Amino acid sequence: MAADPAFASALRCIRCAACADVCPPYQVVGGHVFGYVYSGAIGLVNTAFHHGLEAAAGPQSLCVSCNACATVCPVEIPLPRQILDVRQRVAERRGLPLPKRAVLAVWSRPRAFRLAMRLAALALRPLRRGKLLQLPLPERWRWRMPPALASCPARAALAGRRFEPDAGGPLVRSAARGLTVAYFVQCLTDRFAPEQALAAVRVLRGCGARVVVPAAQHCCGLPAIDSGAPESARRMARQTIEVLEAVPADWIVTAAASCAIAIAQDFPHLLRDEPTWRARAEALAARTLDFVTFLDQVAKIPPGALASSGARLGPLTYHSFCQSTHVLGISGVGPHLLRDVCSLELRDLAEGEVCCGFGGSTSLDYPEVAREIVGRKLENVAASGASILVTDNPGCLLHLRGAADARGLPIRVMHLAEVLAEQLDSPPLG
Repeated sequence: MAADPAFASALRCIRCAACADVCPPYQVVGGHVFGYVYSGAIGLVNTAFHHGLEAAAGPQSLCVSCNACATVCPVEIPLPRQILDVRQRVAERRGLPLPKRAVLAVWSRPRAFRLAMRLAALALRPLRRGKLLQLPLPERWRWRMPPALASCPARAALAGRRFEPDAGGPLVRSAARGLTVAYFVQCLTDRFAPEQALAAVRVLRGCGARVVVPAAQHCCGLPAIDSGAPESARRMARQTIEVLEAVPADWIVTAAASCAIAIAQDFPHLLRDEPTWRARAEALAARTLDFVTFLDQVAKIPPGALASSGARLGPLTYHSFCQSTHVLGISGVGPHLLRDVCSLELRDLAEGEVCCGFGGSTSLDYPEVAREIVGRKLENVAASGASILVTDNPGCLLHLRGAADARGLPIRVMHLAEVLAEQLDSPPLG
């Protein structure tokens, strides 16, 4: 372990158990279910070396990659990265389950993925109820209604187009005026929530930026990264780098914080053994931002800029995507935009920075664990008295919307970009 550069830092552990204290899955299952002899996040790493990959195989897959353990670790062990590296070694040893291999095989090939999504949208259309599917689910799945595929993906309105900046409007004092932004449409957003991408582009144009949407973009590869499938992940990472680096833009922006983090932090690690590709990944990372950070650090929207129509929405509460909190450190920016820029009524959300339990495919692999995590989140939302729950990442939104519907909670779940777009006076994109 000491000789392995990827894991040597885990030997700095002082056994304080802080990583277990903040781990959402550990709070549900507890004890040695989330570990072996050594429990908690550090146990997922230690077990692979002390007791072998077979002993670590089950527990490591419970991790939802919220990164809370890295935030609290007093000796700065990069536990989230190490857990993913253990996951990759487990997958190499045991192989991925056949269904996951099949899904990733399609997902990593843009044409096959788009065809599969079109066919699925047609087949499931009779089961659509608004933005969700009405399905007779088995009991272990009834806690979350699945999202419906959109009849018209975001790509249909955005891909290959160039949108000129708004000449006036309430964001006329934005510091982003004159910049060119290449917009990355996350694959889940594209097919399940195209309104989020349309709203984000509207807001970026409202900030005075010219927006270019590369037609050949597909997926950053995060599903493969989280599954421990490096070859599929590298294939999608290289494709994303080639597409985005070719765009003459000042910034690459996406309203999916998870994708921005994947591009900025996962790509250089994923391609670390390929010097040329790593250099290209690092160059792309230097100009990639999530939507919220762009508005805060680049556009620098002044307080009250979107306050004119604030009576439309409210009261709201805010769930910060866990990696926005623990990786980007921007958990307070969303509330600032809602409260100070839009002058909306924002209710405090207990444990607002705690993971919602989505965790990518983790919520599919362990629905009982995800159900308990999101249940606690929605209890806090209900206690806030808000009628609208706002978040900054599409995966959280789809997860929370489906769980809220299954519980019969009368709450609207929106992406921050949608709220800001509703505050603008500009017409929807056509």
